Amino acid sequence: MIFIYNYIKLTLWSTIYYYQKDKSEIIRKIIINTIKDSGCIAIKFSQWLLPKIESIYNINPHDPSYEWFRELEELYDNCNEHSIEYTYQIYNEDFQTSFQKEFEIDRLIASGSIGQVYKAKSKIDNKYYAIKCLHPNLKNQITFFEIIIWFLYNCPILKNYVKYYLPIKLTDFIKDFRIQINLINEANNCLKFGDFYKDNDKIIIPTLHKISERMIIMSYEEGIKYEDSSIDEYTMNKIFILMKLFIKNNEHILNFIHGDLHKGNWKVSIHDNDIKLIIYDFGFCWYLPEFLIDHLHGIDNTFFKASDDTIDEFAYYSHIIVNKICSKEEIKKEIEYIRNTLKLSYNNPYFLITLIINTMRRNKKLIDSYVIQSIIVHNQLYRSLKKYDISESNVEEHDYKEIVSEYYKRRILDIINYCDTYDIFQQYVLILKKEYEENKHLVKESKLINYDSLKNLAIS
Repeated sequence: MIFIYNYIKLTLWSTIYYYQKDKSEIIRKIIINTIKDSGCIAIKFSQWLLPKIESIYNINPHDPSYEWFRELEELYDNCNEHSIEYTYQIYNEDFQTSFQKEFEIDRLIASGSIGQVYKAKSKIDNKYYAIKCLHPNLKNQITFFEIIIWFLYNCPILKNYVKYYLPIKLTDFIKDFRIQINLINEANNCLKFGDFYKDNDKIIIPTLHKISERMIIMSYEEGIKYEDSSIDEYTMNKIFILMKLFIKNNEHILNFIHGDLHKGNWKVSIHDNDIKLIIYDFGFCWYLPEFLIDHLHGIDNTFFKASDDTIDEFAYYSHIIVNKICSKEEIKKEIEYIRNTLKLSYNNPYFLITLIINTMRRNKKLIDSYVIQSIIVHNQLYRSLKKYDISESNVEEHDYKEIVSEYYKRRILDIINYCDTYDIFQQYVLILKKEYEENKHLVKESKLINYDSLKNLAIS
């Protein structure tokens, strides 16, 4: 099979690039093109790895020295396409009717790692729909890739390197992918989110129209990307408050995570200052691990207020996050190492993931990929908050107690007020109110942050 040849080619070029003193831009391009040519699994695995590598190694994609990472990010958007004839064939086989009799293609929206999405107009009701069709030969490719991962974990020369540089369960990728290549699972996830947010006017979930294992048809929801230059800073602030509420609500109330909230999988609808989030692509979703559910409130509360005075509490909840596969004392030692040697502050969003990865490496353990993915989702949110908003990571550590004070004095009340005004996220609001009551003793007068941009937050 041609994709096996491309895997061999990819291995050879990657080895050459790794040992080059002056990294060749030409070879980088060859590697990226070879990943694309190696098939959908290689592309999806690269997409699965990129945010983990970015978080584990604290990569700043805007840093000129990480040009290679920016080039790899092309794999999110510029994937190889299959023919329109193949899409017609799958529709005709799965729904026992002619695609061309029922739909007219408006445009190809995107070709992703496992499928491509079209905007199409129905000839029956004249409405626009989003139609997703899986790429061919996915099951054969995943079987071959499963063999590769087995080899990486069992080859004496490679296994220790793999477990050190990526101390996460790569086998989770296989399990996730097998779920994603049956679109009925994606449809069920979409229905779950749709039912949960049906009364929330600020979150738009597409509605299903038709579904088979290889094709899904749902309502077409038009939106713009949050980086759109026409969005002002004040509106951007509210967008990310909504996104944070969506993520936290999924964790604390639904216990069900949308695991693929990269910038291509959500957009914004803005009409007459009415801001809504549109959420897409529910193929990669999972239930929160049981060992975390009862500790979510403590984790949020402790990590936000972390300091040298609360190191025991921080170590305890970190111990919970890694499912107690190493001792709390080992975690405390790692915290001290990160603080004293790496000079990372508690309020740095990379502190927690560095702590977990370093602890796993020292103990030669592999962490649950879902735990890492949950932290990555939060790190991505923090980076956006830092870019567009006032966040705790923008300040020096010695001012951090002031930040905590300001959050409980003003910010958390603004968020509660916003939710109450629109009658949204009311179950999560109860958690916020409990958090405020538990921490309002931390409030003190402070003028560290200018909150003018947040006035009238609940009034659109």
